[in-house]
Amino acid sequence: MIRLLIVAGLALAATGAQARTQSLPIQELIGVELDVLEMCQGLPPNDPRSDDACAASQRLTELLRKLGYCADKPYHWGRCGWGKVEGAADSL
Repeated sequence: MIRLLIVAGLALAATGAQARTQSLPIQELIGVELDVLEMCQGLPPNDPRSDDACAASQRLTELLRKLGYCADKPYHWGRCGWGKVEGAADSL
């Protein structure tokens, strides 16, 4: 399941990198990241899927940052703004 979400996220990221002016693929990627984050936080710590979900969430977060998106608080993603503190986001 986690691998499927990662593959879907990477495919959406590739689409977003090719057409940065279109925010829909990025919004879908953010949705995948939020779903994986909820899995990470919602599974019991001793469940091996918890580690997988948390690692996948971290990789998706890093990918979104490379694409120019930041989260200034949990669950609030947007384009990284000029002149703002790192991690601050403009709304989508």
